[in-house]
Amino acid sequence: MITALVLINCHFPFDKQILEKLKSFSEITNIYRTQGVYDLIVKITSSSEEEFREVMTEISRVNKVNSTVTLTIVEKQKLIVQAN
Repeated sequence: MITALVLINCHFPFDKQILEKLKSFSEITNIYRTQGVYDLIVKITSSSEEEFREVMTEISRVNKVNSTVTLTIVEKQKLIVQAN
């Protein structure tokens, strides 16, 4: 299983049709609207590398998506942070 966060930069002004298209992908489990360089963060969970690549290709083809940055989650484990 592959899980990744994808940061998406959209053409200004932001178009709600982008959200509707992204919602149609069953592999996209969460969508967050953000402010700053990136307009959206989506969480993708796919069962195979091939499926993941297909979803990423489709995201890059969505009208008004300028660019993406993919952060693949390497290992699902809880990191312990201790305060000093």
